[in-house]
Amino acid sequence: MSHLLAYAPFVLESGDADDQMADPFSIVAGVAGLSDVCCRLVSYVQSLKQDVRTISSQLAALTEEIETLRKLCQAVQGAIPTSTSVSLRSHSTPTAGDKQTANEKQLFLWSFVDGCVNECHRLVERLHVLLVQVCGGDTGAPASPSGKLARLKTVFARRSVDDDLNRLHRDLGIQHGTLNTLLALISAQDGRLAHIANLESIANVANDVHFLRRRVESQTLLGGTTSPQTPSSPGSRDALAALEHLDIWFNSMPAETPLRVANRYFDIPQAVSSYYVGREDLLRELRDVFIQPPGPLHKQRQRRFVVHGIGGSGKTQFCCKFAEENRDSFWGVFYIDGSSKAQLEQTLGRIGRLAGLDKSTANESSMNAALHWLSAEQRRWLLIIDNADDPSIPLESYFPKGNRGHILITTRVPGHSIHNQNVDLQPYNFSSRLLSPEEATNLLLRAASRPSPWDVTWRKIAHAITETLGYLSLAICLAGAAIRTNLCDLNNFDEFYDLSWQQVQYSSYAPDDSDHKFEVCAVRTWEMLYLKLETENTQRSRDATQLLNVFAFLHRENIPRELLERALANADLETAQAEKDNQQAAFESQRQITSYFDWLSSKQRSLLMFLFRPRGPTPFPDAIRWGRMHGNARKGVLRVKQALSELTQRSLIDYNEISKSYTMHPIVHKWARMRQRLSRQSLWADTAGMVLSASILLPPLGLEAEDDTYHLSLLPHVKHVQACREAISEEMEAKRALTWKSRLHFGETLYAENLVMFGKFSLVYMRSGGFNEAERLLTFVVDTLVRMLGPHNSRTRRVSLALSDAHWLNSKPEDAAALQVRQLTLCQKHLGPRHPDTLRVMSKLGHTRWQQGQLSGALELQRQAVQGLKSSLGETHQDTLIAMDQLGRTVIKFYRRADIEEAYQLHRTAMDGLRALHGPDHAGALDAQESVSRTALLLGVDYAVQAEQLMAEVLQRRQSRYGKTNPMTLLAMVNMAIAKCAIQQPKEAEDLMREGLLVAESMYGISHIATAWGRCILGLTLIQQKRYNEAEAVLEEVSETQKSMAARRGNFHPDRLGTLTELARCYYLHGKMEESIETCDEAIRGLRSISKPGVEHALSAQLKMARATMLLHLEQGSSGVLYTPALAPPVFPAINFCQSD
Repeated sequence: MSHLLAYAPFVLESGDADDQMADPFSIVAGVAGLSDVCCRLVSYVQSLKQDVRTISSQLAALTEEIETLRKLCQAVQGAIPTSTSVSLRSHSTPTAGDKQTANEKQLFLWSFVDGCVNECHRLVERLHVLLVQVCGGDTGAPASPSGKLARLKTVFARRSVDDDLNRLHRDLGIQHGTLNTLLALISAQDGRLAHIANLESIANVANDVHFLRRRVESQTLLGGTTSPQTPSSPGSRDALAALEHLDIWFNSMPAETPLRVANRYFDIPQAVSSYYVGREDLLRELRDVFIQPPGPLHKQRQRRFVVHGIGGSGKTQFCCKFAEENRDSFWGVFYIDGSSKAQLEQTLGRIGRLAGLDKSTANESSMNAALHWLSAEQRRWLLIIDNADDPSIPLESYFPKGNRGHILITTRVPGHSIHNQNVDLQPYNFSSRLLSPEEATNLLLRAASRPSPWDVTWRKIAHAITETLGYLSLAICLAGAAIRTNLCDLNNFDEFYDLSWQQVQYSSYAPDDSDHKFEVCAVRTWEMLYLKLETENTQRSRDATQLLNVFAFLHRENIPRELLERALANADLETAQAEKDNQQAAFESQRQITSYFDWLSSKQRSLLMFLFRPRGPTPFPDAIRWGRMHGNARKGVLRVKQALSELTQRSLIDYNEISKSYTMHPIVHKWARMRQRLSRQSLWADTAGMVLSASILLPPLGLEAEDDTYHLSLLPHVKHVQACREAISEEMEAKRALTWKSRLHFGETLYAENLVMFGKFSLVYMRSGGFNEAERLLTFVVDTLVRMLGPHNSRTRRVSLALSDAHWLNSKPEDAAALQVRQLTLCQKHLGPRHPDTLRVMSKLGHTRWQQGQLSGALELQRQAVQGLKSSLGETHQDTLIAMDQLGRTVIKFYRRADIEEAYQLHRTAMDGLRALHGPDHAGALDAQESVSRTALLLGVDYAVQAEQLMAEVLQRRQSRYGKTNPMTLLAMVNMAIAKCAIQQPKEAEDLMREGLLVAESMYGISHIATAWGRCILGLTLIQQKRYNEAEAVLEEVSETQKSMAARRGNFHPDRLGTLTELARCYYLHGKMEESIETCDEAIRGLRSISKPGVEHALSAQLKMARATMLLHLEQGSSGVLYTPALAPPVFPAINFCQSD
């Protein structure tokens, strides 16, 4: 009973006496006496256990109950009020609505504590007398076993004594639970703890009371008739009556009060095996020592416990079993993968999603935010750090700070034991504390599905097998799977096991390596299972081994079943699209050869394509290759599921029904990868990459919202496949360099499938915010395609545009513009100015010019592109709608009323059209909705509330799809902050900006164009709060940063002009009129530099008017004063939203 209750308007019935008196001294005396008897009895029973093996389980349970009761006595002594005279009187039991003082509540609670202590004292004394009567002796050790043991066994066999022991044990448990609950309630009544009261704590105590009441009721029913030696306990009846009153009171609370709150979060590394056995004593010991007892928050300490040992020894299963058994003791159970820094950050992101953090990327900011969320949580939580096997990783960096929470660590590194903290227990070493022979035997027989009871012969054979396996739990489970699936039986297991090991090609661990001897046991078992699959030589077994080889090169966690299903289903879609592309390429080729040089170049490229054509089929597992044939997709899915079922039954992979994904144990994952020769590893790494690639669709396919979500989930697998391929390539190159054959090697041969794979991987990186890696991959693909197909080929153009997008997203507008200009020239030359591809490139180039601040040039290109796309593709085509949305962003930058209204209509049309095509979650539809919101803010204050609602929806959808640290989510956070300022909520806007800037600065740096703009909006939120000094400092810094941006035009990028306008307004509001005028002059010069000759920008005209008004103030001698009654204040341009100073 571990919860505190800070509001408990009830009292406890303390018996039938009308005037029962007690005081702290009497309670202290009673507790001291009870504690003394408990100490003597624990010592007596422990010595008795050493001589009486046959009843050790009964005595162990009694010892545990009495020892816990003794500790509880110490807690009671520490909680007794210090006043010297307190009367504890019984009262009639009130209803839930009765009003009572805090002192009255304390009186009744302590009155019942007094009764419980007296009853416990009576029960323990009775137990002591009974054991001394049976075993002889007194408070010391029992009599010599020479004549007493026989008598003890005889007496204990009698039912009357057995019943007495059971009843005493039961009654002690009842009193123990009741006393524990009373202590929690008394602690909660203490005013020093009132600040932690909340409904959930009420619910926790309500659950405790309900559980204890049911326990007392059930044990009373099981107790049967009372024994003559042990009459029915009045204390038990009183406890049941009191618990009934408490339960009734809790249930009588208002219906809206949530009193039955279960564990809210439960995420463990793996499901507990159905065959789990053993280590029950360790689970019980850890539960009693590890879980934080009730007490004030300021006295709590974060508890950490380390379980270390070799791989496969059952560390993770033990921790999962502990979490499962004690689930209701924790508000939340979470886990993170400690195998590497990247995995620590990525799995912390999974915890972060519970707090609305990122789904797709892993970085320091999202990690810190997740840790902060846990450290701030007052309710009891458990964090499992699994597979923390890298000694170079500072684990302490991944502990939530503060004094709260419980942390379990599994590791192969004994040195991590230093992290054991605030637990009166040494770390468990599963290398030396493997399963006991009996536990291992039971585990094997259960895993082999042998019906119990097990006879002596079976147990003897099983014991020999487990000894061979080194009592390693994972190896035993796998051996049981082999027997269960009839690969062998108990009698011939050793022969089959040795025969399998002779064929092992595994080379990572030598059999005589003492550091890994237990892992070798597991490896032999896995190898046995694998070779048996191979020798079966059925379609299902072949498919299973091939899929295992594929999984070995994907990330070992969360391998979605959808990956294989998409790899099958996408084939027909890609085939149909390829036919369209080939027709387009054939049509274009007729128009591209305009000279003898073009003809010669085409022949050379055809020769290259012939020389580098694939010499065989794409490396796919047989099941995938067959399923990708036309019409076989649905049958292929069934075939794949059957193969995966084979692997699951043999415990080589685990399936998670909730996430519909597969996982592999770290050692199994490494064994499956390293068992093969290097050349085979290279083949299967490529195969894994091809399967992964086949599950991804490139535009114009795969544009739906669910495709985006799926692509985000693939990032760990893409990274792992790439890392494996690169490591294998380096190792092969190093070995090749030692032989004469290296002179004949001209590097890796690249086929079309490899280029497609790289292109698809770059899409995953782009969706996840990994712009640098996407840029690197696409640059390689474009360079290769230019050599092989030529720059004007449709495929080359398409990938080149994707590369320009990567440049744009990576804040490299010059690189993007240069590439787009080349593409536009090629398209105009070979396709003509009205071709859709030409118009698409034109629209993209216009958008890049907008980012560069070349607004007039951008506007001209975008208007031409939109008009052409409407004519060639139609007004409702996706490309037309996206071009319209981008045109609107440029139009609004001219800031005339007509421009703002036109931009609003463009964005609205794009949003409605994209929603109709793809739904509201589509990325393009969200972009357009964001633009609608921003434009509405400039239409007037009447639009502010509508704009804020639209922006809130965009932010919510992006957080749900991408998480908080995705670039598009960060953009939505900035725009949401602007909307918050428009509806006069600047503090909320500031909080939003500071949260987003922490992420942006860590991901992109403080000088990135997006970060600088975000800091400008932070300055805007400070102006709204009249914190002018802070705002000036931020805006001055941003202005200097924007001078040197790569996307500048001179020193006057449009973003900087917006910053200067806000800075001028801030100066004026702060009474610094001269500085404001100087800043206006600089902004006016900048606006002149980006405008066409002879055309004045709308913002320039408004700034001139504001400047003139401030000059009038100065002329009238009011320098440093905002304005005089005779003059109206200056009106600054509305850059972000309509406002009034």
